[in-house]
Amino acid sequence: MLIKFKKIAKIIILIICSIMFFNVTAMAAETDKIDEICKHEKTEKHVLLNANNNYSEISETVCLECGTVTEIVLPTIKDEGLGIDREDCIVKEPTCLIGGIKADIDINNKLINIRYLYPLGHSYSEYEKKNNITEIKTCSRCNCVKERATKTLLEGKHCIYLSPSSQFENAYYSKDTTEGEMMNLLTDKVEERLASYTNLTVHRNKKENDVLANIALGNSHGSNVEAYISLHSNGAKGTARGPLVIYDSRDEERTKLANIMYDNLLEIYPDKDLGRGLLDKPKYYEIYKVDAPSIIMEVAFHDNKEDEAWIRNNLDKIADSIVKGIIEYLNVEK
Repeated sequence: MLIKFKKIAKIIILIICSIMFFNVTAMAAETDKIDEICKHEKTEKHVLLNANNNYSEISETVCLECGTVTEIVLPTIKDEGLGIDREDCIVKEPTCLIGGIKADIDINNKLINIRYLYPLGHSYSEYEKKNNITEIKTCSRCNCVKERATKTLLEGKHCIYLSPSSQFENAYYSKDTTEGEMMNLLTDKVEERLASYTNLTVHRNKKENDVLANIALGNSHGSNVEAYISLHSNGAKGTARGPLVIYDSRDEERTKLANIMYDNLLEIYPDKDLGRGLLDKPKYYEIYKVDAPSIIMEVAFHDNKEDEAWIRNNLDKIADSIVKGIIEYLNVEK
């Protein structure tokens, strides 16, 4: 009986040992499997910047299993001899219309950060007469040439383009109207007043277009357009007030237009100390993608209770100030 019990005990021990062996083997296999996953054999190369910026040479390689970034490639640092011990290396120089890139790297050629550089914008000379019907000006940076018709061809008529906001999703403080609705109503009033100037042609954007389509529409009128004015109301979570005009200080005509339009708008704003002045920020599409001298007018803040009330109750005065600025800039008479 004792011998039989011992045999049974041995069998049980063998079974337990076998189970433990198989478990350990399985755990080891599982460990091997985990180690294999972390060897980053399945990777994929990604462009670090948005494809619209056309900088596909700056990329990172990512493990598809664990998400680890295994490599960051900046070939231009070696190809262009920028060196690996410099901070703020300019990997791509900005041009008039295309932005550039700055790369922050350490002494081990490790990428710390990349930053987008805004397009420079054209730096045009003054218009010069090409022939009896055309004037030209040249960009000192890229040598591109811009033409416009002389007054003889246009029968003495001036021409502007009005681009009211198409942001119908931006609600006003009271929630019963939007930026797009109010700025289009304001533009209606501006157009009505400018209609009395027989020597001035007014073009306007389309409500259903997005900003790029409206810019293309404005540019389609060619060199006839002497000013492109975008009309907006501002937003800052209800904490800010006052008018603002956005422009590009590197362009003389844009600077002149911005100053005139801002001064006339501030003149009717109730608290001059709240005026936010001129903002030199050429990154906006309606600045650097527009052929004509262009500005963006932020008449006041629509998400602030006081500013919203001022916009609503003074659309006629605001329209008058805009018309006054346009006439002053173009030097137009009735």
